[in-house]
Amino acid sequence: MNDDKFGSVVVSIEEFKADSIYWGLFTAERDFYYRLYKHNGGTKSRATFLDDLFTEAYPPDRYEFACNQDPAESDTSHPCAYRAKSGAGYVYDSDGDFFQVRYKDTDGSILETFYIHRSQFFKPVSYAKRAMGVIATTMAVAFQNTKTQLAKMADYIREAEMINAKVADLNRLYSDLNLLLSGFTDLGNKYAVTTVYPEQKLWERLTAHGFIELAHVIKMGIKFRPILLRIDLTDGKDWLAFWLEYSSNENAIKSHQYSRHNAALTTNNWSVNDQGEALGQISGGNASHVYPSAVETARILSLENKKVHFNINSANRLLLGGENSQCYDTIDNGNGTWRIGNLIAEHEKFGGSRDSGYNNDERNDFSIPLVPFMLQTGDTIETIIKDGKESLVRIWDVRKFMDDVRQKIEYTNNMLQPATTCISQANQDVQENFSTATGIISNAGQQLCQAAKFIRL
Repeated sequence: MNDDKFGSVVVSIEEFKADSIYWGLFTAERDFYYRLYKHNGGTKSRATFLDDLFTEAYPPDRYEFACNQDPAESDTSHPCAYRAKSGAGYVYDSDGDFFQVRYKDTDGSILETFYIHRSQFFKPVSYAKRAMGVIATTMAVAFQNTKTQLAKMADYIREAEMINAKVADLNRLYSDLNLLLSGFTDLGNKYAVTTVYPEQKLWERLTAHGFIELAHVIKMGIKFRPILLRIDLTDGKDWLAFWLEYSSNENAIKSHQYSRHNAALTTNNWSVNDQGEALGQISGGNASHVYPSAVETARILSLENKKVHFNINSANRLLLGGENSQCYDTIDNGNGTWRIGNLIAEHEKFGGSRDSGYNNDERNDFSIPLVPFMLQTGDTIETIIKDGKESLVRIWDVRKFMDDVRQKIEYTNNMLQPATTCISQANQDVQENFSTATGIISNAGQQLCQAAKFIRL
């Protein structure tokens, strides 16, 4: 709503007459006010005259309303509705019962901006108001004020209900996040992720409460890059290249050794590979095996730092010696060329001096960190929601969301206090209003009684 759209409005008494307490008073004494109406030149029938007893309370020469222009009729506009908001005046609401008014001086300058209840659009014409007795006037003022206070109270109660509903929704979200957190098998693994399914509506709920943006990208999918092993021999060093794959049946990461440089030759001529030869063996589709599924990625990442067995093959031709086995990451340079990456792990070599001795000792297995292999591409939250895709959420994100939700629950709960205070104040105003009106009516009644007594004397 643009608050600068002020101007004259067209308001039908048919739309607002039932809100005016004066309408009920005039109806109750229809005969009396009809005679008064005819005495002042009225021409309508007794069934339709009541409209003529009202006039605009805010004439357009001094007042203008925040309004919506009717596009079909350039000269017709309707007032914009507002509702009372605890601690912050009024807020635009098409179903509200209040309207924003500007009061202008004779030069057109704005002197005051205020809000009126829908029952205050019309007031009695001057001769009808003069004909109202003290008690009727007092009742009209009292009921008019009560209508306004009750409308405000209804808005404050609605606001409190909305706050309570938001807190309840936040509590449910917190509970679901806590349940999601309990699904992580390794709470100490900061790289752990789990699958978010479309039916969980997690991203919709988080974006609705402002905890994450629709443009935020969720990375999904994992790429296995090749691994290099350097094995010490009695007469040098041997380099071996392995490609990795995920076995869903075993829920494990398996390694497969690339063929050696001289694999086709006899074991007597089996060569020792240097680092460059091992890197040259890495080619083909298996060199960059990709798992784009969010579900598979979550399962693979749950294996972070699990042991992976590397079964070396030299046809028992090479004698293992020295002290260490080293495991290296690799980096794709593009154009099918690879280079050695970071040293992942190093440990003393165990087992016998032949392949079988090394391979059969699980102490030679390496723990492979998978985080460097995560794909850098993904989908936005908006796309995930729109397409109903499975996605991933990291353990530290779940923890952060839980902290954010907990803080918002506390903040939202604190918002109840102003609403509760306003409800109490409106109720107190109603009580005081009726108390004052009752006192005035009682005094007027005593004066009438005393006057009647003197008349009888």
